[in-house]
Amino acid sequence: SHRLVGHRAAVTDLACLGDWAAGSDGRRLVASTSRDGLIKIWDARMQHCIQTITGAGGGVAVGIDHDPESNRVVTGAGDRELRLWRLDVDAEAPLDGLGSIKRHAMEPCQQLRFVAPRILAALTHGRTLELFRVRGAADAAKKAKRRARRRREKGLTDENDEVAAADELEPLSIITSEHRLRSFCVVAVTSSTVSLVLSTRTNELELRDASITSQMTRKGSVADAADNAEATVRTLQ
Repeated sequence: SHRLVGHRAAVTDLACLGDWAAGSDGRRLVASTSRDGLIKIWDARMQHCIQTITGAGGGVAVGIDHDPESNRVVTGAGDRELRLWRLDVDAEAPLDGLGSIKRHAMEPCQQLRFVAPRILAALTHGRTLELFRVRGAADAAKKAKRRARRRREKGLTDENDEVAAADELEPLSIITSEHRLRSFCVVAVTSSTVSLVLSTRTNELELRDASITSQMTRKGSVADAADNAEATVRTLQ
């Protein structure tokens, strides 16, 4: 066993990046978040830290996960921001920041997990779980161009059409419980719906279904995401 030392406070989450297939000689990385506000990338073979990222909102980094399909990493913090990163496992600094978006919920993030390819779930320290989709490259580029065009029409010339986090991360659904939530897991995923089990701080399990259909397909708005979760709550006690 090996010990990797570098954080000054409790580690809050881990994610494996790179090639961890048995027998592979590819680069193996581990990403860690911590209550010291740092995100660190570790080379598991070389056994040392190769990148340290500061500036987590609220002074705490509390969640991280990687989506292999989009090759994106998302991190949470002690504020309302979700931060999106481009991953290049062979680079000297593997994570390249793409910016951030604000979550709907006011509470800090507690847990981040990709529950299906390109589908991200963000659990807060309150009563809310939010679902997001990572758009494909073509859709994100179109969104970036529309955003830049709207700003130019308003006379704001400081905006370019480079793809940023706001172009790639699309809010899908918001699930709200009557009780504070502790954790969640996925039961099933279809092309339009994800079924989840939520554990509450009242020692109950709630079964929820939520839509993962694009808002553009539904012709709705960001505000519509709050109405996009199954109204019926099945509770296991």
